[in-house]
Amino acid sequence: RAVNAEYAMAGELNLSGEVMPIGGVKEKILAAKRNNVPHIILPKANERDLIAIKNITQNANIILVNHVDEVLKRVLLSKLLPSKNQTTDNNSKRVKPNPFAALLSRELLHQTIAIVVVHSALIAAIVVLLYLFPCY
Repeated sequence: RAVNAEYAMAGELNLSGEVMPIGGVKEKILAAKRNNVPHIILPKANERDLIAIKNITQNANIILVNHVDEVLKRVLLSKLLPSKNQTTDNNSKRVKPNPFAALLSRELLHQTIAIVVVHSALIAAIVVLLYLFPCY
């Protein structure tokens, strides 16, 4: 499904889909405002950071979330829109999806997050092993 471009989000997810807290909230809000993004999605855990920067957040619609499901409900559009990766059939006006243009489903999103987390853990393990057993 297509994503609503009126939303900006900063944060990361754990494997259970919880939105983790972030740093640099002020800078992220300023960047979204500079790019005229009307809605900013932030982790609920960063709510205390917003108190210190009330003057910056006055005209911003900040949405605080705890779980990825809350984000997906807001940003995913309900209808598939034709994209640049789709072609039209010459005999009809119907839009034919390109088989190589994969749309991220919720399951695929969770699998992608799991792969990234496992990949990061492997890199961390390699760094620790290289520290413990130097190769020089």
